[in-house]
Amino acid sequence: QKARLSTARHVEAEGDLHGQLDALEQLVNAYETKQREHEEVTRKLEAEHKSYCATLHEYLKKEQQEKAASKGDVAVLKAQVRELEKEKAELVAAAVAERDAAAQALLSVPQNPHVSPTRSPTSPTHTV
Repeated sequence: QKARLSTARHVEAEGDLHGQLDALEQLVNAYETKQREHEEVTRKLEAEHKSYCATLHEYLKKEQQEKAASKGDVAVLKAQVRELEKEKAELVAAAVAERDAAAQALLSVPQNPHVSPTRSPTSPTHTV
C-alpha cells in the first residue's frame, strides 16, 4: 500500500511537473513571439528612421542649393543695380554738360540793344 501511495504521489508529482513544464513552454513561446514582434518593430523603426534621415538630408541639401542660388541671384541683381547707377550717372552728367553748353551758347549770343529780352526777333512786335 505504501508502494501504491508512493507511486500515486509520484504520478501526481510527475503530472504537476508536466503541467509546470507545459506552462514554462507556453511562457517561452510567448516570450519568443514577443521578441520576434519587438525585432520586427525595431527593424521597421530603423527603416523609417533611415528613410526620414535621407529625406531630411535631401531637403537640407536642396535648401542649401536654393540658398546658394538665391545668393547668386542677389549678386547678379546688385551688379545690375551698380550698372544702372553708373548709366544714370553718365546720363545725368551728359544732361548737365548739354545744359551748360546750351547756357554758354545763349550767353555768347551778342545782345541787340533794340530787342526786348522777352520778345523774340521773329515776333510781330519786333522793332529794329
